Formats: sequence, C-alpha cells, structure tokens
Amino acid sequence: MKLLDKILQGKAPIGKLGYNLCGYIFRSHCRRNDRKRVKKQHFESSDILLQEDISCGKRKNALLDLYRPVDKKEEKLPLLFDIHGGGFMYGDRKLNYPSALSLARLGYVVSLHEYTIAPKGDLYQILKESYEALTYLIENADRWNIDSSKLFLVGDSAGGMIALMLASLLKDKELCALFGFKPLSTAPLGIALFSPMTKMEREDGMAVPYKVALKKKLKKYPCYDYLAHPIKMITKENAFPLFFTSSKEDMLLGDSEFLKDSLSQLGYSFTYLCAEKGKEHPLEHIYPVIYPEYEESKEVYQKLALFLDSCKK
Repeated sequence: MKLLDKILQGKAPIGKLGYNLCGYIFRSHCRRNDRKRVKKQHFESSDILLQEDISCGKRKNALLDLYRPVDKKEEKLPLLFDIHGGGFMYGDRKLNYPSALSLARLGYVVSLHEYTIAPKGDLYQILKESYEALTYLIENADRWNIDSSKLFLVGDSAGGMIALMLASLLKDKELCALFGFKPLSTAPLGIALFSPMTKMEREDGMAVPYKVALKKKLKKYPCYDYLAHPIKMITKENAFPLFFTSSKEDMLLGDSEFLKDSLSQLGYSFTYLCAEKGKEHPLEHIYPVIYPEYEESKEVYQKLALFLDSCKK
C-alpha cells in the first residue's frame, strides 16, 4: 500500500504532528478551491437582513450571524440552527453564506456560528461550542425575534454529524448529562442534513478528520464511545423527523448510505434524497450548499421547505 493511501486511511505511522500537517494541507487545498468558486458566483441578498458578529459566549471566536427575510424582520420566526462543515479541520460560518440566503428565503431565521476547528479544537469541543451557541439563541430568543418553540437543526458534511449529535442530546437528558451539558427546555422539530458525515473511526480514505479531531485525551471522557460512534446516539426513544441529501458523485455517499441503513434497522421514518450524476455539472459533495443556484439545488430546497412545513403541523 502506498504511503498516501495509508495516510488517508489513518494507518500511516506519522504521529500526531504528521496528521496535523495533513489537516493543514487539507485546509490549504479547500481554501484555494473555495476562492476559485466564489470568484465565479454572485448572490442577490437585498431581500435578506444579515446581522453579523453577534457575541454568543466568552471565547474570542464565540460569534454567530443571523439571516432573516427583510419583509419579516419584525416577526418572530422559526430558527434554522445551521452548522457548517469542513471535516472539523476547515471552514467558518461565512462558508455557508450562499445556502443561508436560500434557507432564510423559506421564512426562517438562519443562524451560523463559529467553532474551533482541529487541531486546536476537537470533536467534543466543537460539539460543546455548538451547544453553547444554540443555548445562547434559545435563552435570547425574544431579543432576536426567534420562535424558540419551532427549532430546526441543519448541517452539512461534518456539520451534519454535529447536528445529529445535538438533536440526540436535546431529546435525551441522560445522554446530555453524560456529555456534561446543561439540558435545554426545547428540542428540534426536525433536522435537515446535506451530505452528512456519520462515521468517525474509519479506514476508507477519509480517516484524517478522525485522526485529527478525535484526540486520544477524549478516551478518558465518559461520552467517548458516542464521540467515536455518533450513530449510537440515535435511538427509537429520541426519534426526530429527518431529511438528508447526497448524490452519486458525493465523496461521502457511503456515510449517507450508512445513515439510511442504520435508520432503517431502527424502523425510523426519514426522507432521503440521493441525486443521480449531474448532466450539466457534477453534483459533488454538499452541492446544494455551495451551488444553491443549480436547478437541482433549487429542487432540494423546495422539497426541504415541504419537509419543514410538515414538521410544524
């Protein structure tokens, strides 16, 4: 087996520093690709009110942005708590600007928060910071014209995993206590995921995030088994309506298929959209998030709107 293949599968004896370096290379590659993509895109935003840099904690990077339709700026709206992806090693809340516009147009307040990416942060810290951001919004719902009784979680890629974990914590007080989090008085009406990452311990060529974000020190935590195997957090008892998407060209298609099979074994009700290969352009990983202007993406948002409406009934 070639050294690169061993690294991607988490089998190379390159140590913590070696995998952290892999994370740096991954971030550089993603930034370069995103800059190229963004230069070609333009998104009309005059109909969306953006409230930026809201402090939601004591950390320097404890910031979030809120998006809402301009014509509903005085109304209390349901909350779409959105969590950006990036393999836990890349990205920030601005990464989801294009999709936040599309989500807000569905008639929601959309939040995007900052979390500490690996290797400085780890999976537990990312989950904790996301929980704290959500706690802030629930406790300050009146201030930001949010209807906290109508909460939805949204996430893409690694952010999808965090959304799944948060949903389980909000529905299960014992699990919440195991993680050391303060229980909240609300739970999501539904969850929407774009190409969610659903595995941490893995040997399939996507193991670098697992090596970088699932640090050895976390093995001492009582919740470690759930951090290593997030799918275990989903049970029949904490069931929630779930909508998720992928495509035949998605590099993490296997994770969505794994989620589908796991939910089916639980007898769990869900909506899963898996697009065929694109005819005019590739429907790559999280395509509705980074290319909301695609016709295929618009169709996803239309179906998502119907799903969200059904959850409110």
